[in-house]
Amino acid sequence: MKENSNQNYLKWTYSAGKLSAETFGQPAEGFEMDCAIIEMGSQRHKRFKGLWDTGTSTTVITPDVAARLGILPDTEHSMRLHGLGGTTDAPTVVAAIGFPNGQAFGPIEMAVHELPSVDVLIGMDVISFGKLTIERKADGGTRFTFDLGI
Repeated sequence: MKENSNQNYLKWTYSAGKLSAETFGQPAEGFEMDCAIIEMGSQRHKRFKGLWDTGTSTTVITPDVAARLGILPDTEHSMRLHGLGGTTDAPTVVAAIGFPNGQAFGPIEMAVHELPSVDVLIGMDVISFGKLTIERKADGGTRFTFDLGI
C-alpha cells in the first residue's frame, strides 16, 4: 500500500483495488489527487491534478492537458456542458485516465474545457465504475473511498 499527502491535510492511500483519502479533525473541502491522462494508441501519458466531482456526468480536461499530450480536440464533435456559469459546447478527446494504484479506465470521451483550479475533473462516467463512499469520521474528519471491488 502506498501513501501520499496533498492539500496539507489530505492523506491518500492506494492499494490494488482501492483509493482512499482521509482528513483528521476537519472536514474535507474536496478530494484532489494525482492522476494520469493516457493518449490512446501511443500510450503516452503525463501526470495532472484531478478533482473527484460527483456533480459532473463527464470527465473534463483542460486545453493545456490536451496540448501537453499532443492530443488534438475533435472540434467537429462537441459535448454540451451545463454548469453554474451556464451551458457551453466543448470539443472532445478520447483518452484513458490512470490512478496511482495502477488502475486505468478508458478509452472514454472527455470534454476539453477550461477549469478554474485543477487539470482534470473526474466525473461520474469514471466514478460509476466503482463504489464511492464519503463518510464523516468521529474526530470531525472525512474519509473518501473509491473501491473497484477487485
